[in-house]
Amino acid sequence: MILHQPAIVYGNSPSFTGSSAHEIFVVSDSLPINKVRITGIITSSEKGVPVPFANVFLVNTMLGDVTDDKGAFEIRNVPLGTFELMVSYVGFIAQKKTIQVDEEKDLVVNIILEPDQQKLAEVEVKSERDKEWQKQYNRFEKHFLGGTTNASQCTILNPWVVNFSPGEKNTQFKASATAPLEIVNKALGYKLWFFLKRFEAEGNQGLFVGETKFEEITPTNSKEKERWEKNRQKAYAGSIRHFLRSLVRNTWREEGFLAYSVTNDQQSMIRSTYSFLYNEVGRNLTVLKPDEVIFPGRMPFERKLRFPGKIEIIYTKETVIGSPYKDVPHPVTRIKMIDPIIDFTTEGRVYNPTSFEVTGALALEGVADMLPLEYTPINEETGTGDTLANPTTISQKLENITSRFAKATSWRNQQKAYVHTDKPFYVNGETIWLSSYLVESTLHTLAAGDQVLYINLLSAQHKLVQQLILPLFAGRATGSLVLPDTLSAGNYQLMAYTSYMRNFEPDYLFHTTIPVFDIKQNNNLVTSTPQASLSRPDLQFFPEGGHLVAGITSKLAFKAVRPDGKSMIVKGRIIDNNGNRLMSFESNAMGMGKFNFKPEAGKSYQAECTIGEATIMYRLPAVEEEGYVMSLDEMGSGKVRLKLLASAPFAQENYMVIAQSRGAIQQSIQGRYQNGVSFLEFPVFNLPNGICQLTLFNSQGMPVCERLVFINNVSQYLKVQVQPQALTFEPREQASLKVIVTNQAGEPVRTSFSLSVTDAGQIVKGDQETSILTYLLLQSDLKGNIESPGNYFKDRSDSTREALDILMMTQGWRRFNWNDIIAGRQKNIEYPIEKGVEINGKVVTPDRRARPIPQTKITLVSKDSLSLPALYAYSDPEGKFSIKNVPIKAGAKIAFQLSSTRGKTVEGKVILADDTASYIAPPELAFPVTYSVPEVYLSKAVQRKEIENAYSFNNGKERVLSEVVVKSKRLPSQNSDASITRLHSSADAVIVIDDKFPIYATIYQMIAGRVAGVNVQGTRVTIRGIGTFNSGTQPLYIVDGMPLSSVSATDSTSGGQGDDPLSFINPRDVARIEVLKNAGNTGIYGVRGANGVIAIFTKRGYSPPATPVAPELETFISPGYSAVREFYAPMYDVQQEEHARPDKRATLFWLPDMLTDENGQAEVRFYLSDDSKSFQVVLEGISASGQPASHRQVFGK
Repeated sequence: MILHQPAIVYGNSPSFTGSSAHEIFVVSDSLPINKVRITGIITSSEKGVPVPFANVFLVNTMLGDVTDDKGAFEIRNVPLGTFELMVSYVGFIAQKKTIQVDEEKDLVVNIILEPDQQKLAEVEVKSERDKEWQKQYNRFEKHFLGGTTNASQCTILNPWVVNFSPGEKNTQFKASATAPLEIVNKALGYKLWFFLKRFEAEGNQGLFVGETKFEEITPTNSKEKERWEKNRQKAYAGSIRHFLRSLVRNTWREEGFLAYSVTNDQQSMIRSTYSFLYNEVGRNLTVLKPDEVIFPGRMPFERKLRFPGKIEIIYTKETVIGSPYKDVPHPVTRIKMIDPIIDFTTEGRVYNPTSFEVTGALALEGVADMLPLEYTPINEETGTGDTLANPTTISQKLENITSRFAKATSWRNQQKAYVHTDKPFYVNGETIWLSSYLVESTLHTLAAGDQVLYINLLSAQHKLVQQLILPLFAGRATGSLVLPDTLSAGNYQLMAYTSYMRNFEPDYLFHTTIPVFDIKQNNNLVTSTPQASLSRPDLQFFPEGGHLVAGITSKLAFKAVRPDGKSMIVKGRIIDNNGNRLMSFESNAMGMGKFNFKPEAGKSYQAECTIGEATIMYRLPAVEEEGYVMSLDEMGSGKVRLKLLASAPFAQENYMVIAQSRGAIQQSIQGRYQNGVSFLEFPVFNLPNGICQLTLFNSQGMPVCERLVFINNVSQYLKVQVQPQALTFEPREQASLKVIVTNQAGEPVRTSFSLSVTDAGQIVKGDQETSILTYLLLQSDLKGNIESPGNYFKDRSDSTREALDILMMTQGWRRFNWNDIIAGRQKNIEYPIEKGVEINGKVVTPDRRARPIPQTKITLVSKDSLSLPALYAYSDPEGKFSIKNVPIKAGAKIAFQLSSTRGKTVEGKVILADDTASYIAPPELAFPVTYSVPEVYLSKAVQRKEIENAYSFNNGKERVLSEVVVKSKRLPSQNSDASITRLHSSADAVIVIDDKFPIYATIYQMIAGRVAGVNVQGTRVTIRGIGTFNSGTQPLYIVDGMPLSSVSATDSTSGGQGDDPLSFINPRDVARIEVLKNAGNTGIYGVRGANGVIAIFTKRGYSPPATPVAPELETFISPGYSAVREFYAPMYDVQQEEHARPDKRATLFWLPDMLTDENGQAEVRFYLSDDSKSFQVVLEGISASGQPASHRQVFGK
């Protein structure tokens, strides 16, 4: 089988499944051609000398050149698109480079060739072979050239370059080639050079992989030219390229294709008993709808075919014998999707052919049926044009919009970050304790895999004060920021984001205000925001749906904000341009309101407001003489009802409304105005909670109105209960709390949460403040700051619902622009997802001139006995390099080994870049947060500082509190090796490795069969009875107290640990293995321990082997992950000398990462301070299904 442009070809049985070709080149009828020129120089890596007579060509095309004596080449007439440039020369390893030509601008591409030592060592070339070789060559030729009539007119000119070797089975054989295969195709009029990379065959099944260069043969006469043109058209007809092009042009039926989606995969196409097609359609086959599977691509001439299963194609313009259908004597081909998307051009040329497999008629084709990408088919049907570019009906337009939206949102795949802090405000010198959440924006589930989170603390002047770089595991990270004693009082911003989030608008990065007070000042926080006159507030008016249309009554919302950013109550009157006072209006307590208004044509309007003794005028939006209005008519009882109005010119036209939330289209509705009015409603009980955007499109498919509504389904909220063991508490008494999380039906919900307990006499966080619930459902999808967001969730009263709806009308929402989506415009992803920190630097000569050294391999090694995967990078022409995804903590000692591409040591010097990781300037705050700090808090802060100065026993030795109550026995304290590095207090099973323990090759073998419920298969371990929480199935591995990151660098600059995270540990060095299975023991590790924990303790004094480091290598202090401190809280159950210290803590307890068990429960214990007889519990969390949990409650008297 072949697709006429292959690099991967599967061969020649209708029952064989094969993958198609690797086609890179792009061209479009609508694009300018003969515009771009590619030039460059080919050199050798040994001495940098030019390589003359090298072949340089674009894969699967006739475009190419041969380098001159200076190694230079020039390829002209290159069309726009994407293709692979290949360079080949005897004695060197062939090189390929992907090139994108997106504009009419010449490109320069220089390539360095590596000598092929194996090829240079080969001296024997046989022009004749034995009988066994000839037998295998005949088989090879049959698979390679294909089973069509064109194969008989193809000749391989240099068969002696082919060598054969046995396969894994006796019936298999493999082939390789010492040089490109030269083929003359007298059927199609081409000469080909095929660079064979792989060939395997067994019986009638075959596979081969390689790249092709084409050259057109000059015909000897017009008759031969005519024959070649006819054969080329025949080779093209019915091909995958032909089929895809006809789908785009909407001519697939006219051009002879029948296409079906396979609905019953159990019914194989290749049948022993033939059936009728009309019996299959409706049972096992469904007619394919191109508008439902074709989506726009990156460029205007690119498309995507998205289909989850199999497609069956029948080409009716050709007759064959042996069709699987009795009533259809035509070739039948089935496409099986391996990947969910096929990327191709509007001409049907496939980018990722390995994304699907082909069986049936097209599996017969081989090299003999290949066409270069320049080939242009003749006499094709004109058709109705691109179904995406030129939709005609309202249904087609709706499908066009929804498909483009789906494509755009799948590309964006945004994230949301949230940070829970232990307190709402601080004084200088205190520690901010942080617990972070990263969720996918669509389902709000915790982000899978390992990533990197940046947390910046910024001053009011947007200067970076501190930065944390934290490893995210399954969407969770914890850390702390110590505020300097000298830090000035003011409002600081805390920002949190991943590198991937930097691809989108900074407005949607997490940011919150952190007020910091000066411990020496006992007064309210004085912000650095200049005080402005309150004489003229900012008053804006927002027509519902976006427009004021003459003669149509609609709602007009408004919002008043003082110059200092705070809301302001306002009232006034509406006046027309003739001075007539029409109506009055008045805001609610948040400075917002709405009223009904019917503007008249030809008039303008103003609002007259009295502020103090001054009268201020504000202009209303201009009145449009004709247009559309979309109004929320009713929302409740599980449905949304809209009233759509259109002025006279549009009073009878069609329309469509799309409801989308969280990056997915939830509803799409078509309708028609009747005398300019239409009502529609749709259910909302199945829509996700949060902001839903309603957009009205006119009959031309253009957005004309927009309205936000808030979906507020009670059934989707979690119920959180915190039950104390007592109602009153005494100083320094131990408090015990049981956390219970359920859904509204009372069923337990497994939840990842963080919990803060503060002295209620010093700090009480108000219900009106930000929580993970208000942020994920409301704030993260709106631009600007929302004042007191908790007020919109305090109850379900009519007044609260009305206030929330006014907020929807007045707050900006612009996560995307419809016009950009309809036009197919999208932003390139500049910042990929990080799985570790990035180390940047430059390689220079060691002399004073410090000249950059290009093409040098820089290998990162540890000088701290750390276990690192093999990470490396190559320097660019300026000597710069970047090693990505490094799993290392800041402050580690590292070094760099320099070598050439051939492995020889390079004398050079490394200079690390001195840059702040991923710093982003935050958006301007709409208003400063002003706190009136309780005097008792400041006085206690002063006391805490005096106590800290008077007592020095702590000296920064933070310790973790044993907060999880378990029934299993404590581990023996005499095992000092384990007790020093263990965070958990008990284990479900312990394996002690002593002198009598058998010797095994791996740690996995040491565990296998020794612990009930633990299944070991190779290097994969699963623990039964442990529920997953978006973190795969592998348990958390801990070595000497350090969790192992699952970071595995797999890009071109690094190597990784693969599937064996314990490969660096010698089993002989292991002293003890502890297995944690139940939630009571694993809960202390939060989400990371959701699949169980295996803690490995090595013998005292043992360190994992580090990469060998030459002693003369320069030592660097690495950037990396910030150190994670553990929250310290005293434990008064055991008398200790340090307990004589007065206890004035404000934060009594901080639990940054915890999981409820299978019953939705968790239990925590902590001790109160000297003065705390009451305390506030603040819990934030997210369930496995993405439901936020937030709970605040005060206990005690």
